[in-house]
Amino acid sequence: MVRIMSEEVAQEYAWGVSVGSMHWSTLGMPLDRKLPAISKHRSPDHTAASVLLSRWAGEPLRLDYCWPPHPRGSAEMWPPEAKIGSDCGSGRFPLAAAWTGRIEDRVWSWKVDGETRELHSLDAIVTTVSAFAQRNARGRSNAIVIPNDFKQREQQKLIDVCLTSGVDAALLWLPVAAALAWLDDHQESLPDPKLQPSGSLALPVVHADWGRVNCCTIHLVPYEDKHGTRWVPARQRPIVSDWNIHGFGWNDVTSCDEANIESAWKQCFIAKNQTFSNGLADGHQNLLDRVTGWTIDQRSRLQVDGALAKHLATIDSPVSAIFVGDFADAVAAGPDVNQQFRRITENGTANVPVVAAGVAGEDLLARGASIFARDRAERRTSYLDTLPDLELFVDRNHQYDWLSLLGGSDQFVPGGQQWELPNPIEGLALRRGATSIKLVVAHDEYPGVRELQVTLDRPAEQRLAATLNVSATPAQGNAKLRLVTVAQGSIPSRSILANWDRMQPVLDHEGKSVDKATFLKMQPRAYPELFPRRWSHAKWRAAIPTAQKIIRRVRDEPVDSIIKDDWSITHLKDRLLAKDQSQTPFDATAIGSDFKAPFDQATLDVLGASLLKFWQSSKHLQSASVTTVVRALGYLSVENKEFDDWLAANLGNRFRDRQAVLHTSGLAMRAPSNIATLFDFVFFANGRSVSPGANELKAISQVLRYRTDATQSIDSQKCERVIQSCLGIFERGMDRGGGGYPFRWASLIIVYMLRRRMFDFDFLDPQQDIAIEAKELFRTAIQRHQQRLLRPMGGSVDLPAALQQMINYIDRKGSGDILMASE
Repeated sequence: MVRIMSEEVAQEYAWGVSVGSMHWSTLGMPLDRKLPAISKHRSPDHTAASVLLSRWAGEPLRLDYCWPPHPRGSAEMWPPEAKIGSDCGSGRFPLAAAWTGRIEDRVWSWKVDGETRELHSLDAIVTTVSAFAQRNARGRSNAIVIPNDFKQREQQKLIDVCLTSGVDAALLWLPVAAALAWLDDHQESLPDPKLQPSGSLALPVVHADWGRVNCCTIHLVPYEDKHGTRWVPARQRPIVSDWNIHGFGWNDVTSCDEANIESAWKQCFIAKNQTFSNGLADGHQNLLDRVTGWTIDQRSRLQVDGALAKHLATIDSPVSAIFVGDFADAVAAGPDVNQQFRRITENGTANVPVVAAGVAGEDLLARGASIFARDRAERRTSYLDTLPDLELFVDRNHQYDWLSLLGGSDQFVPGGQQWELPNPIEGLALRRGATSIKLVVAHDEYPGVRELQVTLDRPAEQRLAATLNVSATPAQGNAKLRLVTVAQGSIPSRSILANWDRMQPVLDHEGKSVDKATFLKMQPRAYPELFPRRWSHAKWRAAIPTAQKIIRRVRDEPVDSIIKDDWSITHLKDRLLAKDQSQTPFDATAIGSDFKAPFDQATLDVLGASLLKFWQSSKHLQSASVTTVVRALGYLSVENKEFDDWLAANLGNRFRDRQAVLHTSGLAMRAPSNIATLFDFVFFANGRSVSPGANELKAISQVLRYRTDATQSIDSQKCERVIQSCLGIFERGMDRGGGGYPFRWASLIIVYMLRRRMFDFDFLDPQQDIAIEAKELFRTAIQRHQQRLLRPMGGSVDLPAALQQMINYIDRKGSGDILMASE
């Protein structure tokens, strides 16, 4: 008997809807707890749910599950639209096939009347699910069960179709629905959550469907609100919590040959009570392969059983397990899985697993969804969730990066409730002259990045500050990104809502999707990236014995003894400065410019501490050993504030080996204020501009290439004077044929001084006189090289390409590592 409800009665219930491959269920949970629950599910008068494809243009899709079935795709002899087979496909798209095809976004085809009709698997699913919701769930609060890997675009499509059908429904993950129903029965039998404020209980949920068998580990955690403290499900992203394997359903129960394809089709999708074959015989194919040509990767029951049991064994002390889906009983009864849970339950550490196959499983899931729907109506948190990984591409003065918008995989938020980024993202900006706003995002559900570009009314007269507001509701479709620009001059404030589904994929020149790393490389840059010195396995391995000797000597011998016999320090210095020619054109020595070793970092840390100890004990002495130690510390690029300050203080000390201090400053100096002192010493001695020598230029070029904040404490006017000085050195070197080191170091300083744009966006405008002078000088050098009047440096650098690259960086269109930077 079917109970006919008025709209008023339906409004008194919170509805849960679960639509599986072969079965479905809707359950109404009364908002007034005095009323009885209402349940409706597949009965003996129903066939398996299918979508009937449109035969002609304008014919709507139709859900078919009542007896007698529509003749379309029924495998009967008449009418012609009933025909199925490999030559024509089928006008009936079974929901079981749609759920399987959804994983790879497969398309169902039907050849009829000389034309081919097609339907995407997702379209068949949303049509079916929304129709069931429309017919059976008309309450004020409704919830629809979705797979745990249902992507945001799929969620959004289902929500949109439901709204078009007049159903305002929330979505709920299948494992969470199962856990809510389980908790409804077992909450009182669990340990007191108040006594375990930071504890959690593992509850694996196995969904055994036709195409796949999935296992999601839900964690039950204590949750306190105005209703008290209780256990609630906590779900992590599928990439963290899920395990899956290909199922056995299609091969195990739909095997057929060409002769009995129609009878097999009827048994599965047309009959009121399905009867299945008992395994795949040799030479047979499953129905999907026969009718559609879909090749479905399947496993045997024994393979699924062994793999699932192995996975379940990795879950620490599960409180129970839930098996749902059309093959839940077969999977739970597998010998290995059965033995695994028998061992746990016999120890008294877990409840007996719940096995709900077929319609019983859909009933269980619908009940969990109705609990969630009722909780939403009562503004009560049902479960905790994690949001997808969503990152925004940001450009902060040409410092490119990906900024996380929705938190980490372990950041839980209330499920089904809107989450907003606590603080809008500030510091974003549009460049002067920009004509559009572009948002580029990366999502863990998509293989590449996507962008949305919105055109402004007119070019920005000046830089426009902007903030980004981010919100998302777990399982409820796309995250919302709203960019708000600050009004400037004649340009009003703009508010741009970016919807992920409306964004276009970013493609490379071959039309392929671009990932995050590739996208970063594609961006035009206003200044080059750092070009650090690399470490070498071979050179560090060769240096370790000498390093260990030094460590022992500093530990066991007095300073005077080491100074008198300093051969080991000299030997160490020579080992550290030796270049690894196998890494040419890159500069590589034993230790990188970040004070990192390729292996055995502990030995390097102790070596650095030992040399610093020796330096601290002897720095007041006038000894060649002190100079050697200073150089060795430089080749280590040791990071130490006291040493950093000492270098800056001794640059002009005539009682020190100035070249050692200068050279080490270029290799090891880090503090921006000390680097500013180094620049003053090299370029502005006694407050006047000077023309530095090769060693001074080399030290400056190294500190610029190695240290992110090298130009932070140098004002822009001084930076321009440095560039002007280096342009003079470059021009003199060009006039002499360009082979000397000053020519090379000056070139590097000019281009790496552009990193000042990190701190002063308008530094060295491409149309500024000094920028134009630099570009013209580089173009002249290119012409002279083409006329063979300018020699390439060392023969390994493509000088025209290197100079053009520097021009591009001045024009804020640079890309790639600086070709001249290798030593």
